[in-house]
Amino acid sequence: MNVFEHNFLSLQNAPLSLSRFQGQPILVVNTATQSSHVSQLTAMQKLWNDYKNSGLVVLAVPCSDFSEREPDDETAIQAFLDEHYLISFPMTRKESVRGRFAHPLFHQVAEELGHDYLPSGNFSKILFDSRGGFANLWKTNVIPTDLKITHAIESNLQSWIL
Repeated sequence: MNVFEHNFLSLQNAPLSLSRFQGQPILVVNTATQSSHVSQLTAMQKLWNDYKNSGLVVLAVPCSDFSEREPDDETAIQAFLDEHYLISFPMTRKESVRGRFAHPLFHQVAEELGHDYLPSGNFSKILFDSRGGFANLWKTNVIPTDLKITHAIESNLQSWIL
């Protein structure tokens, strides 16, 4: 598995190739603006602020796979974020993370690691290491600034390749 082989479109519909982050750990979080966990966006921004200069990439993937908590299009998602959150980390356009229409990254996770490694709810977090391989997965209820996550991030930042 190599996360750096995947491409997305940004929330603004611009190409977003993960190869540009080659050698950096990436925390991928499937988000939803109408989820009861939407306040985790603040913790995601804190992670980005705290670790971006050390190499961490925080990548949000808006998703409506779980109880349709992201029913809006990219324009509405951006408007919501502009009104409620000051987000500066990269965000993709709305994607599926499970099932037949899932983004290829999540298909690869399922094929190589199994379906248990896919997001099981909004705000699931997958950490990929600096070589692009799977490092860890956390469920919805683990906030992005939890010590379990920050410890794993710091361990992966120690192996960051310039």
